[in-house]
Amino acid sequence: MIPEFRTERMVLCSAVAEDASAIAEFYARNDEHFKAYLPPLPDNSHTLEFWAERIEKERQLAQEGSVYRFWAYLLDGVGPVGMVVVRSVNKYPNSSCEIGYGFDQRYCGAGLASEATAALVEFCFDSLHMHRVEACYMPRNTVSARVLAKLGFEVEGVLRGLMHLNGVWEDHAIASKINPNWKELPSA
Repeated sequence: MIPEFRTERMVLCSAVAEDASAIAEFYARNDEHFKAYLPPLPDNSHTLEFWAERIEKERQLAQEGSVYRFWAYLLDGVGPVGMVVVRSVNKYPNSSCEIGYGFDQRYCGAGLASEATAALVEFCFDSLHMHRVEACYMPRNTVSARVLAKLGFEVEGVLRGLMHLNGVWEDHAIASKINPNWKELPSA
């Protein structure tokens, strides 16, 4: 079962088929906002069929334990206002994963990304038993740099030419947070 989280101002939950329309609207509304930092979505990403298929695929990946995407809804039901994702889940002995997030431009500066990402890191440490959580961001994305620094992530370096976006190979800073309470699980 895929968990649901409650933060001070949001509920973070996985999507179901009925969310396809709201998610399509979220991406359409934020297309320009995300264009600078995320790979483009396929041409058919404005369709309900695309999102229904993607939601089902992500539910399967979560059941397999490789990708977990949570959509953020304000407690008053408004949303989605953003999403957080865990991917590249590596079990023991690596016990590491990568996280990402994207929030509606209308809510930038409200602290929702930090609040949701804090809950996601707690999920990684406590439920997935991760020792290390990583995040990559473009050095010019100062908002992401602040979110991660606020949560105790430490920058480890720059990955040169990591992603091809808008015709340019973009460098990405890599930051990580280590679980201070990690303990090896007993063998089965």
